Parts: sequence; structure tokens; C-alpha cells
Amino acid sequence: MGPSSAAQQIQHSDSASKPDATDSTINDRIAAVAAKERKKSTEVFQAGKTAMQQRKALEHLVNTAQQAKLYLKSALSLSTVKSELKSIEASYDILKDGIFVNKGTAQTDRNLSVSSAILYQLVQSLSERKKQIDDHLAHLSTFRNDIDSTLNIASIYNFPTDSIALKEYVARLKVIKLQGDPIDNDLNAQLKLIHQVQDQADYLLFTLKSSYEEIEKYRNDLSQFTLREEFAPLWKPVLHFRPFGEIIKFSLEKEKLALKFYFKENGTNIFILILLVLLVYIWLRALKRKYPDGDRAGGLVTKKPFLSSLIIVISVYQFTFINAPFIFNACLWIIAAACLLAILKDFIAPYWNRFLWVISLFFLLACLDNLILQSSRPERWIMLFLSMAGIIYGSYILINGHHSDLKEKRILPFIRIVVFIEILSLLANVLGWYNLSKTLLTTGYISLIIGILFIWVIRLLNEALALSSEIYQHTGRKLFYINFSRVGSKVPFIFNVFLVIGWLIITGKNFYVFKRVGEALGGFLHKERALGDYSFSIDGIVLFIVIAYSSMLISRIVSFFGAEPMELHGSTSTKSTVSSHGSWILLLRIFVISLGLFLAFAASGLPIDKITIVLGALGVGIGLGLQGLVSNLVSGLIIAFERPVNVGDLIELNGKSGTMKSIGFRSSIVTLGDGSSLIVPNGDLLNQHMINWSLSKNIRKVVLSVGVAYGSDLTQVKELLEQVAQSSDKVLQVPPCSAFARKFGESSVDFDLIFWVRHPFEAVPATSDVITAIDVAFRKANIEIPFPQQDIRVFSAESQQGKSDERK
Repeated sequence: MGPSSAAQQIQHSDSASKPDATDSTINDRIAAVAAKERKKSTEVFQAGKTAMQQRKALEHLVNTAQQAKLYLKSALSLSTVKSELKSIEASYDILKDGIFVNKGTAQTDRNLSVSSAILYQLVQSLSERKKQIDDHLAHLSTFRNDIDSTLNIASIYNFPTDSIALKEYVARLKVIKLQGDPIDNDLNAQLKLIHQVQDQADYLLFTLKSSYEEIEKYRNDLSQFTLREEFAPLWKPVLHFRPFGEIIKFSLEKEKLALKFYFKENGTNIFILILLVLLVYIWLRALKRKYPDGDRAGGLVTKKPFLSSLIIVISVYQFTFINAPFIFNACLWIIAAACLLAILKDFIAPYWNRFLWVISLFFLLACLDNLILQSSRPERWIMLFLSMAGIIYGSYILINGHHSDLKEKRILPFIRIVVFIEILSLLANVLGWYNLSKTLLTTGYISLIIGILFIWVIRLLNEALALSSEIYQHTGRKLFYINFSRVGSKVPFIFNVFLVIGWLIITGKNFYVFKRVGEALGGFLHKERALGDYSFSIDGIVLFIVIAYSSMLISRIVSFFGAEPMELHGSTSTKSTVSSHGSWILLLRIFVISLGLFLAFAASGLPIDKITIVLGALGVGIGLGLQGLVSNLVSGLIIAFERPVNVGDLIELNGKSGTMKSIGFRSSIVTLGDGSSLIVPNGDLLNQHMINWSLSKNIRKVVLSVGVAYGSDLTQVKELLEQVAQSSDKVLQVPPCSAFARKFGESSVDFDLIFWVRHPFEAVPATSDVITAIDVAFRKANIEIPFPQQDIRVFSAESQQGKSDERK
């Protein structure tokens, strides 16, 4: 009922009322009608508002259900997680053997170290999976809470009073219920299952962490009581017996687990190792193909390029494999040793070839013995035999060896070391110090093999760089010129230092005390220290220095390999033998240094914002006092991008000619014709008038002046000059040679012979050849080349007086 009906009702009541009705009665009726209409309007408004709220709530409910449905399809597979947890439990059951069950008389360090490595990988893997489980539970709980909170909205349960609207609303609720019930059921089932999986993962993770801490405690105890009798001496009966085959079986299972987990976690690093092997193989293969002498191409490093690349890369790159299990390192060492045996087969004397084979066999047996994780009397006898074999054979080599036939006498100290270590191992084994004996046994043979590998790696690198120096004397146009002639025949001394340090690291890794020292050192370096409001750590500062210095070192290496692309002065090499990419090398150096400084600040955690403010304030003052330096630095960048001059270009500056040797940040170096080096600020290269002969393909115009006597056939002279110039092999045929009669001189007719040479350096020898040929041709044609003549008249005093009297 609207306002019009209310007015009609009032009019009807007025007409139907008695004539004597009072005004108050009419007002009361009007107020009653208005109140009734207001109530009805309010009900209509509330009904519309409720309907809007219901529509929004139901739409949100439907959208949330759809999102939950899509998430459940693509979310974490709990069945896969449960199977992984079962696999982790099975692995844990394997590694418990020999530590928590079947303990034997005492713990062995090898069993503890392998089990610790496996547990570490299991904890890391389970922790990552646990994080995924927690994230999955958080998402499911969010959906569940969102749906429940939407269903608790009161407006959803305010049903319409109109029968038609009520019927439509109920039908819509039924559709939503049919669509949402399966999703709701799946969500509830997932929540129930995820809680079970989470509980299982939490318990398993706690068990693994507790076991890891207990194993580390065992290892720490072993390291503190190294010199103690762990097992009965060899002459006493066995206190505990376990079949040797059973020990080998569970040992192999643990070693395979350790290798499996390490391959899984370090797949990228192993791929990089393979890639580096291929790259080094390509380099060595190129050396073998490009070497002009077939006999000399059969050098040591190019004899078997692939095997050489394996030895070099494995020996150097093995340090990137942190906390690798022994079986992984042993595989790398065995591969490298086998490659070395194949390369040295016909290179060294047969006596020392047999020595390498014998010592490699002992090393292989020691590695296999080190894979056995629990002590037994048969294994101790095997260890005794290996120790005695190393002592006897090493002593024989030192006493009766053919030292004169030994190509690398630096091997002898390593043989002395292995003899000494094996003597200690034998004594420890006899006395019952099993862990110390086994560690010394393996360390002795590892130190010898690694020492031999490192020595030959240095030799292989020497030979590869020497061959490169001979082959790449003349490089064509390449993006980055590499001047191997500057490398020389020796590896830098720092390489030997690094290899010695690496040998010490590999040898020390066999002892648990090495790990304890490393952890203590790491704790000292990682400790946070405060200086005012700024906190820092020593390792952060060291990291900053190392990265910054490494970037500078790499920049220097780029400059080292890229400088001096030309041969000695006086060379007739064409532009094809000169690097035209010196500017790119400068840009690469700038990029390396800038990137290194950025990474140094980022890795060390230094406050870049505060340092930037300080540098900005200092930059204003420094810039005012060092305008020339800044100008030269900017000029260097302009030269690098604009490239008006490149390394190897022949330039002329202030009347001095020379070859551009290098382009640096602030200054450039020009090698003059007399062999000296001129250092030119980059600003002068741009501000002064510089002549660059190399921009025109290095060709140079030569103008030779020739004079002939008056009366000569000038047409014949012109033809002879052009023929002589064209017949020279140092003169270009294009542009063609030309001869022109220039002027009548005092004693001759002067000609200009114009010809072009390939390079400015060829101007002088070409001119010499042409002059010689012109002299020969003119002699044959009877053409005279006159020399300047003057008539000199001498007058005496008497003759001067006579002439004076005659004039009188």
C-alpha cells in the first residue's frame, strides 16, 4: 500500500464520518495509517538487505568451495608423503645397525661418520617435507575456517516470508549443498589425514634429531679418547663375535644410502663437474688437433685428452663437495688414479709404472676396507696385511728404487709419509686401537695417491699452457683475445700453494678432530660483534675481502690474457692478427669489479645504505680535488663504448707513432717504435688530435719523389716508375700505382710515385725495394738521375782591380 492509497483511505474516512467529528480524531487516524505504512516499508527494506547479504554470503561460500576444490587437486599428495616417511623409517632402521642395535664391543668411527652423514641428509629432507606439511595444513585450515565462518552468518538462515521467494531460496540452498558436500567431505578427510601425517612426521623428525645428536656425542667421545684400547689386542681372544658377511652386508647398505642421498642433494654440483670435464676436454682436444707436428702432438696432456680432463677437473673441483661421504670421494679418487695410470703407461719407466700399479692396488684395497663399518677379527688381519705391505714396499722403493728414472722426484716425500703412517697404523691395530689404526691406514694411502695426482696435475697444466702458448701465437678475430704467450711454460706459484693446502685438507678430513677444529673456527668467525650501533662478524669481513679481492684478481686475469696481442715491433702481421676487442676487455673488467663489489657488500651484510651516504659525502670533496682523475676515468668509459681506438691499433700522437698496447681505467699504454712504452691519460686520447692508421684497414699511402735529367723521355719514365712499383710484392695492386710529373726542378724534372702498402710497418721496406728496383730499371734504360750541380766562380783581387780600371 502506497501514499495514494493512504490518502484515499483518509478521504473515505472523512466522507463516511459524521459531520461533527473533531480534528483530533482525524489526526489520530492519519498517524495510525502512517505508522502502519512505515512499518511495512521497514520490513521491505530489511528483506532486501537480508537478501543482499544472503547473496554475498552464498557467493563467497561457493567461491571458497571452488578454491578449496582446485587446491585439493594440485596440493601435496599425502599418499606420497606417507610413502616417503616409510622410506625414511626404513633408512633409519638400516643406519641403527651397529650403533643402537648390534653395538658390539665398542663403536667404530667409520660407522658413526657414515650414519651421521645419512642422518644429516634424512633430517634435511624430512625438515623440508615437514615445512610442506605445515604449509598444507595451514591452507586447509584457512579454507575450513573460511567456510565455517561463512556458514555462521545469521542472515543465511533468515528465510523469506513470501512463498515464491522462499521456494527459490530453498532450491538454491539445495544446489549449493549438492555442490559443496563432496568438497566439504574431502576437506574434512584431508584435515584428518594431514594431522596424522603431521604427527608422524613430527615424531620421526624428533627421533632423527635425537639420534643425530647421540651419534655426534659418540664421535666426540671417540675423538677425546683416541689412544685407548677399544678392542682386544690381536693375541687375545675375541670378546664379541658377529659374522663377517653380515657386517659387510649392512655396511654396503649404509654406504649405498649415503651415496644415494648425496647424489640427490648435490645433483647440480655433479652436473657442473661433468660440464667442466667436457669443456676441458674440448680445450685439450683442440690443442691436439691444431698442433702442427704430429709427433709433438702426442704429448702427455694431449695423449688422451678425455682422461687428462678427468684428472685435472676431479683433482681441482673435488674441494667444492662439502661433507661428502667417503664412498663418493673414493669413487672420484679411483677414477682419477685409473686415468693417470692409463696416461703414464708408456711415458714413465717400467719400474715406476709398476710402482704406481702396486700402490694403486693397495689404495683400492684400503678404500674397500674403509667401507666396512664394524670391527671384526678378519678385518683387523686384513688391515695388518695392508699396513705391512705399505711399509715393506715403500721401504723397498726408498732404499732400492731407481730414483734416476723418476720423472717427478717430489713423490719421494709422500712415500716416506705413507711408510711412517702405516707403521703407526700397524702398532695401533696390534694394541687394539681399532679406530686410530683404520684412520691411519686409509690416510696413509690417500695422502700418497692424492700427492701423486696433484703433482701430475701441475705437470699437465704446465704442458697444456705451454702447448697453448705455441699454438695460439696468431689468433684471428675473436670476441676476447687470449694471449697464451704471456702465460709462459710454468703454472704460477700460487697454484702449488693451493694444491699443498688442498692436500693437507683432504688428509686432515679423515680425522674427526679436523671437523671439531673447523666447527670451533667457524663459531669464532660467525660470532656477532658490536662496534657502536653496528654489528659485524669476522667471517663477514673476510668474505667481503675475499670476494672483492677475487673480483680484482679476475679482472687482472682478464687483462693478463687480453694484453699485448701483437708480435714484436717490426712485425708485418696484418690486422687479422691484432685483437680489435680491447675495449670489450675493459668493459668486462669494469663489469667484473662492479659485480664483485656488489656481491661483497651483499654477502657480508654490510649496511650499503649507510656506506652509500658516506661515499656520497666523500665523493663531493674528492671530486673537487681529483677532477683530472675523474675525467680520465670517464674518458676510459667513452673509449670503451665509442671505440675510436682499440688494442693493437697503430696510432700517431703528438708526432710519436706507436701501437696501442692496452686500454686501462685511467690511462692507456702505447708501445713506441723504439721499444719504449708511453703512458697516455685517457683524456689526452680524446682531447688531442690522434691519428689512427688502423681504422682504414692499416693500409698506408707512400709518396716517393724521383728526379730525372732534362732531356729524358718523360713518358718512358712514367711507365717505368709504375711498372717497377707494381712488380713489388709489398705494394698493393688496389689502389693502383700512379706516377706524376710534378715540376721542373733546378737540375731535374721531378716525379711523384704514389703507391699503397698493406701496413704502416711495410712502408720503409717497400720504399727501399722500390728505390732499388728504380735504380736498376733506369740504368738499363739509360735514364739519368741527376744530382744537384752549382757553378762556383772565384775572383782574385787583381782581376777585380783590372775590371774597375776598365770601367773608368
